[in-house]
Parts: sequence; C-alpha cells; structure tokens
Amino acid sequence: MSNVIDFVKERAKRKSGIHDPKLLEDILDQGFDPTDPIELDNYYAWKNFEGQINEELYSDSSTWSPEAIERLLNDIKNFEPDNTPQTVTVSLGDIDMDNNYFVINTEDKNN
Repeated sequence: MSNVIDFVKERAKRKSGIHDPKLLEDILDQGFDPTDPIELDNYYAWKNFEGQINEELYSDSSTWSPEAIERLLNDIKNFEPDNTPQTVTVSLGDIDMDNNYFVINTEDKNN
C-alpha cells in the first residue's frame, strides 16, 4: 500500500510550502490547517505550551502518569470557554479525622 497517495497531505504540502513531512503530518494530526497562517501560529503556540506542560509534568518529581498527562492535554485542547463548569461545594465540618473519612456535599449552583 506504499503507492497510495494521501491527497490531503499532498494538497497541504503544495499550498503551505512546508516541505518537512513529519512537521506537516503533526500539524494535520493535531487538527490545524497548515495553509492558514493563523492556524500555523496557533499550532506553534500550542506546541510551545504543550512542551512547557510536558517539561513540568514529566520531570523526576512529577507523580503524573503518561495517561493522565494525555487526558489533561486533551481536556485543555478541547476546552470550551462558553461551557459553564460544574461547581462542587465541600463542607469542612463533615470531615471526621478519627475515622479517616469525609462526606462531600455537592450542589448544582446552576439550578
């Protein structure tokens, strides 16, 4: 199957002027359009941010698993600012340190 032509990559290569196949493939895999200058700026900003996160989380003192880091990066990438997050309220009066348990009271602040 090595003679199969990926027209999306070929078109992006011609239109963008990027001749590095690995870079072009990564841009497309990350969901960015290599022919749009704004998308390219967003791609490079994302890679810079991702590198900073990876540097911090993959350090020797980190307790994050690779799967947790992957989920975190996906959550950051798919964040929708219009989506209101759920609020969880914890009452500290319900913590019983003698029996090593606590109760979390949750309320939906949106209702």
